[in-house]
Amino acid sequence: MPNKFRSIKILPDRGNPFQVCMGGGDCLPSGDPFARFPAYSIKKTVLYENLSSPRRDQARLDAQRKKEEMFRKQKRESREQFLREQEQKLHEFNTTRQWDIMNRFKNVEIYKDYQDKLREDKKRKIQEYKEEILRLWKEREDRDNKERAETRYFYGELAEKKLRDADNRLLTHAAHLLQEAREHGRPEYALHKAIDNYCNLYRLYPMPELPASLQEHMGSYAPRDGSRPDPDYREPPPPPPAAPSAPLNKPTTSTAEPGKKDGLQPVTPAAPPAEKKEKNEDYKRSAPANGLQRKNSEQACSLPPISVVPCTTEACRCELKPTTK
Repeated sequence: MPNKFRSIKILPDRGNPFQVCMGGGDCLPSGDPFARFPAYSIKKTVLYENLSSPRRDQARLDAQRKKEEMFRKQKRESREQFLREQEQKLHEFNTTRQWDIMNRFKNVEIYKDYQDKLREDKKRKIQEYKEEILRLWKEREDRDNKERAETRYFYGELAEKKLRDADNRLLTHAAHLLQEAREHGRPEYALHKAIDNYCNLYRLYPMPELPASLQEHMGSYAPRDGSRPDPDYREPPPPPPAAPSAPLNKPTTSTAEPGKKDGLQPVTPAAPPAEKKEKNEDYKRSAPANGLQRKNSEQACSLPPISVVPCTTEACRCELKPTTK
């Protein structure tokens, strides 16, 4: 909006140096500018204010300068605050990024350690499983070898030893029988025949010699005659006699072990059975309660005699016909 008072000019006059002229050409003396013009009395104060001294302008300029300085200061402070915030954000971002990088490397290191630990655990478990398998395998082999050795000993050396003991016992007994037959002048053919059959049955006669082509490969082979008892064989002693029988219902005090029971011991009477004490509850529980139970202490029940009904058929020839006197 244009200022209407800009058209007011102060024109110096020789007679009145402070004469005021309006824009419309009307001039007023500086002594009483609004005396002759009442319409301009309202603008008197404004005119005086507009026509103030330079100090007011200087104050306004100072205020404007202070205001601008304050604005510049606020702007500078705002800029500095913004820069500080940006610097703080950048610092936090760099710190966070460094922590992220450190965490990433740390995670990689932890994951590597975890993988190494898994590999070590897997290797350890494989080794433990291998050792366990080898231990079980060795135990099974030892058990199988032991069972195989026991089986071979049972069916090999032990069986041959028992068979040879039986052969020695039988051949020794046969030799005693032959000697007894010679002493008493009895025939020996039957005994020789039985011994020959036994030796043929169990192949006790010596085998033939090996051919020369096999003797060099089986140097430890030698024919063995099993039809005779071994030279170092000794007949076992007879079993000790049985201990005398103790009285009935009396324990024996002998510490000697009884002889072998071959059925030739003297016959002793058997001990009587122990008395059985039966209670009433056991008697009732032994069979269903049908009224037919009886105790051993009771007398034997007597039944009525059986009457035979004679046969009345005339054509029948059975034994039930009535006898006629």
